[in-house]
Amino acid sequence: MIGMVSSPHHVFLARGARRTTEPTEVDEGRFAWVPVSETQALITEGRVRNSGSLVGLLALSLKLR
Repeated sequence: MIGMVSSPHHVFLARGARRTTEPTEVDEGRFAWVPVSETQALITEGRVRNSGSLVGLLALSLKLR
C-alpha cells in the first residue's frame, strides 16, 4: 500500500524490559526477543520487511549513535 495510505507510526523505547511470559498473538507471525545490537544486521539482511518495524528500529539506531 506504499503511496496509497498515510498512517502515523508511533515509536516507544522501553529500557529494562523483561520477559514475563511468551507472546500470545497468533495473527501477526513470529515474535522474538532480539538484542538491539543485532537489529541492524536483520535490516541489512532484509529480514525486517514491515515499515512500522523498520521505522522504529531505524529511529532507535539514530538515537543510539
